[in-house]
Amino acid sequence: PLVAWAFNVGTDHDIAFSEWNGESWDETEFLTATAADEVDPRLHVDAQGVAHQVWWETGPVERIWLTSRPAGEESWNPAVAVIEGGRRPTVASDGVAVCIAFERHAPAGGQEIVLATGQSDGTFALQVVARTSRNEALDSLLHVEGGRIWLDWKNSEATLAYSVLGEGGWSSPASVAWADETWVGEEIARRLIRSSVLQP
Repeated sequence: PLVAWAFNVGTDHDIAFSEWNGESWDETEFLTATAADEVDPRLHVDAQGVAHQVWWETGPVERIWLTSRPAGEESWNPAVAVIEGGRRPTVASDGVAVCIAFERHAPAGGQEIVLATGQSDGTFALQVVARTSRNEALDSLLHVEGGRIWLDWKNSEATLAYSVLGEGGWSSPASVAWADETWVGEEIARRLIRSSVLQP
């Protein structure tokens, strides 16, 4: 198991990481040590064993950062600021491209879910997947499993929505009921989405 968290250093948060070595957790490793407030790290290990990690930096300009660790190695690559104006990122890779989904304010109000797909030149191509009137955290999650890629998020106070990537692009968002706002209720709704995607 791998774990990352926003470590409260008193004046801000830094991104911390640790790995289970079979008997105990390794000593905490700090991936950041700046005066900026860095929060909400997300981890993904792809089928080739490469670990990818994203987080965002709060402040007047919100920035999303990305780092990776090659399979079989212990050191993380230097973190790179890849997106400005986004928050609460999630990351996944199908072994070909690294994809980052994040939320940002929509021009007409509410928020939108944006997918950033890594390109061969190191840049990211942006695509708006969905929009919602919800102003609270959307907590989107990007998934790669069973040859399928999908994205789910908190769409309203009563529903979680999801979209699936297919040959024609991203599907129109569908939704499931989300009556229990605890993390247990959220997990149940996300598992229902997973079942719908993997066993349509």
